[in-house]
Amino acid sequence: MIYNKEEILENIELANKDALSKLIDNNVTILRTLNQMPLPEPIAEFKVMKFLKEMEPVLNQVAAKQKPTIASDIIRLTLEQFGVSLDEKESFVLFQLRDLGRFRIKDDKLFKDLEKQWGQFPSYRVEKSEFKYVLYELKKVGLIEIRRGTITLSEQIVSEH
Repeated sequence: MIYNKEEILENIELANKDALSKLIDNNVTILRTLNQMPLPEPIAEFKVMKFLKEMEPVLNQVAAKQKPTIASDIIRLTLEQFGVSLDEKESFVLFQLRDLGRFRIKDDKLFKDLEKQWGQFPSYRVEKSEFKYVLYELKKVGLIEIRRGTITLSEQIVSEH
């Protein structure tokens, strides 16, 4: 089954859905062959890190107070199409990591940075112990890497299952 972009667009409250559609198209590759052998069914690959970095133009027309909420919904709904299930808090943390790129950040520093965001968006607030669980879940699905308390965004491409 190929991902359903229309389902993502229908479930997002966004004025500029064309920009979101282009963003998704630019970060999804449909594979019909593998090692020069035809696949029985096409496979869709999603470039998560590139998608996160290119989200800002899509969110330009969104009010600053709504930006993290809408971005989290976009991330969550898009990844769902590729078999990755995140809750709202996990997608919020992933959105906050978008500028990290190849740089690293300590989990304690990230938690302190997110505390400022949680003041504005209390529904995404997590306690320190729950925060470690959120990071573990993001690591388990391959979206981040954690080594000795240091977090980096993963370069991994998510494929449809």
